[in-house]
Amino acid sequence: MSKTKRRILIYISSLLVLVFSSIWVIKQVQKPPTLYFKTAREAISKAKKINADIYAKKDFQKADECYKHAMNLWRQENKKNILNRDYSDVTKNTIQSKIYADKAYSSAIVDKRNLKDKLDVQISDLKDQVKKLQPLFNILPIPSDIAKQNSQGQLLLFEAERTFKKGRYKDIEGKLVYAEKNIQNSYHFATQMLNDYFTMFPQWVRLAEQARYNSKINNSYAILVDKFSRECYVYYKGDLKNKFDIELGKNWIGKKLYSGDQATPEGQYFVVSKRDSRKTKYYKALLLNYPNDEDKVRFKNGKDNGTLEMSSKIGNLIEIHGEGGKGTDWTNGCIALENRDMDKLFKIIEENTPVTIVGSLKPLKEILNEL
Repeated sequence: MSKTKRRILIYISSLLVLVFSSIWVIKQVQKPPTLYFKTAREAISKAKKINADIYAKKDFQKADECYKHAMNLWRQENKKNILNRDYSDVTKNTIQSKIYADKAYSSAIVDKRNLKDKLDVQISDLKDQVKKLQPLFNILPIPSDIAKQNSQGQLLLFEAERTFKKGRYKDIEGKLVYAEKNIQNSYHFATQMLNDYFTMFPQWVRLAEQARYNSKINNSYAILVDKFSRECYVYYKGDLKNKFDIELGKNWIGKKLYSGDQATPEGQYFVVSKRDSRKTKYYKALLLNYPNDEDKVRFKNGKDNGTLEMSSKIGNLIEIHGEGGKGTDWTNGCIALENRDMDKLFKIIEENTPVTIVGSLKPLKEILNEL
């Protein structure tokens, strides 16, 4: 073999060795797991869109942690010699990241739907309570702190419902807790107030029956006031002749205890005198004999047992008068009629006409059903 041929053969052999060595080196170099990163990133993004970071927080955090750890490992491997790079842990973490992200996505869908259903029921129940009890709550002389609690509860309920419609369910859980607490506490107070008040109902019924009976046997007029319905009934010879709308003292529930309590008294009274516009500031008026003997005894007992302050005064000047029609309870304890109704009443009622004032002529159950 000639020298030339030998050189050519050596050259070709060397070239082949170089080619095969390069192929071997290339095969030994690991490719970065870019596809795994892409699928993990897409899975995390998909979970994020349905708020898995809120509804499946634990799994979403693990997915995010695995992804970030894979990124750190990738950076470390890229700093090494190309032949020494090992992306197996990087790949492992990206795969694990996708698994956690998919799990978070599935869990979030279920948890979000369950929370939505739960909150929907809570909101509906609270709205039903408000619809059922607020009309009653509005006509009661509720203390300002209880009224404020009720208003705050309804405001929170309104905000919760508005946020619910936007799909931000996690944001309203706390609001609903406070809304429910405030609303239910205020209604419990009102309900207890009514239940306590209506323990007097049997007595009110007896007083009303007696007023009608006395009107019949005495062939006379009688006035019967139903505080709860805000109505004044006029009987003659036992028959109903007139019915007028009325307004009461601001703190109308219960008996009048002392001067300044803004309560309208309850019990049996009579007209002491008729007063035209020159003798009263309320157009026309029928002055009642408040306090009667029963009121005086109650007032004395209140001072003796400490339920009333020693400086309290019993009060007087309780009238049935005009200037009503304001649409709210506003008097200091009197009973107010519209002027046109006061004209009718003033014309037919004389001094000594009996006036019976009761809490209600209807039982509480019937009132609640009507409301």
